[in-house]
Amino acid sequence: KVVIVPGYGMAVAQAQHDVHALADVLEAKGIEGVTPDVIRTDEFLAKPMKVEEALMQMDLLNNDFLVFTRPESPEDVSVVYRRKDGNFGLIQAGNDSVVAKKESASAAK
Repeated sequence: KVVIVPGYGMAVAQAQHDVHALADVLEAKGIEGVTPDVIRTDEFLAKPMKVEEALMQMDLLNNDFLVFTRPESPEDVSVVYRRKDGNFGLIQAGNDSVVAKKESASAAK
């Protein structure tokens, strides 16, 4: 199966017609496709806080995730989320990825 996820990039590129044509070609070849629809959008105020505070806020609000910024880098958005196993996860945005840092460290050796 093929999953096509429409998003902002597709809208900016005005590619929805090309993607629809691609879906028609795949369907004609018997390849099943699933195109999820965005059924709800929300806007979140990302307040600056530490990870520990974000976890407390998420628990107090009884949410499964919380969007926030870090006090030391307010331009980078982070997300804490509740995992299915009961633990928590953290997604951090940043300019340098962990993978890029590891690759540059390996190259320097």
